[in-house]
Amino acid sequence: MGKLELRDLTIRYRTETIVTGLNLTVDDGEFFSLVGPSGVGKTSLLKTIAGLHFPDQGQIFINGREVTVTSADKRDTVLIFQKPLLFPFLNVFQNIAFGLKMAGMEQKKIQEKIADVLKLMELEGFERRKVHQLSGGQQQRVALARGLVLAPSLLLLDEPLSSLDPGLRLKMRDLIKKVQRKTNITMLFVTHDQAEALTISDRIGVLLDGRVQQAGTPHQLFYRPATAEVAGFFGNTNFLTGAVRRNMFCWNALKLPLVHRNQDRASGVVRPEDITISLTREDNSIAATVTSVSFEGALTRVTVTLGAEQLTVLTTRTGCRRGDRVWLTIDPENIHFF
Repeated sequence: MGKLELRDLTIRYRTETIVTGLNLTVDDGEFFSLVGPSGVGKTSLLKTIAGLHFPDQGQIFINGREVTVTSADKRDTVLIFQKPLLFPFLNVFQNIAFGLKMAGMEQKKIQEKIADVLKLMELEGFERRKVHQLSGGQQQRVALARGLVLAPSLLLLDEPLSSLDPGLRLKMRDLIKKVQRKTNITMLFVTHDQAEALTISDRIGVLLDGRVQQAGTPHQLFYRPATAEVAGFFGNTNFLTGAVRRNMFCWNALKLPLVHRNQDRASGVVRPEDITISLTREDNSIAATVTSVSFEGALTRVTVTLGAEQLTVLTTRTGCRRGDRVWLTIDPENIHFF
C-alpha cells in the first residue's frame, strides 16, 4: 500500500520559493510521473517527500499518516537518484543486501529476497560482480533492485534514466514499467522528457511556476491541456487565437462551427498531426505556403505560413516541397479551447 498526499505544500531555499501551495495525490499502485523544465523544483519536491528536506508550509501524508516532519528513515520511502550511488567496495549482492542487513533481517531471508529481485531486474548471475565491472545501465538496475528489495510504500525516482544512451534508456524505461506492473509498487517518477512520461505513466503532473498546473492521464494532457503553458510543454502544438461569431470560430480565413454551442473562448490549440494538408483545395480549407519540409521517417514535418501566422503539420504525405501552395483542413473537434 502506498498512497501519497501533498496538501498546500510550500518549499523555500533561502529567499527563493521553489514550490508554492502545491496539492497532489498519487494513488496506491500508481505510476505517476512529474514533469517540468529544469530548475522548476522537481528534485526539491522529491527530497521533501523523502524527508531529506522539510517543507516551509503544508502537509505530507503517506498511507493516511502525516509525515511532514518525520525523519527520512521512518517514512517508508526510497529515493533513487540520477546517479546509482552504489558502494564501490561491495559487490552486487552486498549492495542490494545493505538495507536489509541494516534492518536486522536474517541471512536466509535476505538471500531469498535478493534472489527474487535479481530475477525481477534481470540481474541473475551478477551477484559477485564489483561495481566497476558493471555498465551504466547495469549499475542503475542494481540501484533500483536495492530500493525495490526493501518493499517501500513509495519509490521515488529522480530522473534515473537521464545519463543513459538512447537505446539503453528505452530498454530501462520498459523494464521499470514492467517491474512496476509486477510489484504494484507506487512510483513517483521525475523526468523532463515529455515522451518518456507519456509512454510510461498512468498519470502525469506538470510542475510549472511552483505548482502542479495539471494532473491527468497522458491522453488528457496531450490532447486536452488545461493551459497554454501545459500545451506548450508537450511538443510543437499549434496555438490559434481567433474570434467567436455566431457559434463559429474564425481564425485567419478559416471559419469552423463550434462543437460546443454558446462558447465564447477564442484561443485554442491543435496538434500538428490533426491538421490535414493537401496540394488541392478541399471544402472549408485554407491556403498556406510551405516554408520547410523535414522527413522524419514514418512522418514528415511540414512548416507552413498563412500571412503572419505559422503552423506545423505532421503528415504521411511527402509530395509537398518548400514554396508550394497547399491547403489545410482542420476538424473543429480536434481544436481544444482554453
